Amino acid sequence: CIVLDQYRAFAVDFDKSKTVSHLKTAILEQKKKSFSDIEADQLTLWKVNIPQSNKWEIHTGVDIKQKFGGIELDDLTLIAKYFQKNPQRRGLGGTTYQGEESGRAYEGVDLSCDT
Repeated sequence: CIVLDQYRAFAVDFDKSKTVSHLKTAILEQKKKSFSDIEADQLTLWKVNIPQSNKWEIHTGVDIKQKFGGIELDDLTLIAKYFQKNPQRRGLGGTTYQGEESGRAYEGVDLSCDT
């Protein structure tokens, strides 16, 4: 994963047989300090497929659906519905998340790539 405007990746392991809501919890667990003042249900997750070279285009305020063809993930849907195939090599494939509380916005993208 990568938090927008930070551009440093981190891994989030998850079980495809669990729900998107479980994935939100796993993301928050990995980024406790960055997301210390929000709850998992405040995140919006997106499935995207973005070349790694375009990671600089992923920033706060970007319209994920329009610019990257993002698909918003439903909280109660199994992760396997959205991630049936292996991710592309050397690209950003996965989820972009965002949440708001007290006027603060958080966004990011899940990296599924080999370096």
